[in-house]
Amino acid sequence: PGPAWDYTKKPVWEYSKPPTPNDEDPWMYSTVPREQMEFVRSETWRAMEDACKEGKVKAIGVSNFTVKHLKSLKKRATLW
Repeated sequence: PGPAWDYTKKPVWEYSKPPTPNDEDPWMYSTVPREQMEFVRSETWRAMEDACKEGKVKAIGVSNFTVKHLKSLKKRATLW
């Protein structure tokens, strides 16, 4: 797992609210180079899948993804 997985999993497992810019973990998607975004999306989705499989959340999803983003994500997804 990388920073995207950690960034997603941490608030789901440890907190009752999502992180804000003032939280300890300052890692933000805007700091990720464009060529790494596909990997970041994939790792974030994997962390959300883990949360769903472990019963931490009932459903997962995305917004503001293009068809290209969805097709890329679907190649690696275990939950769809």
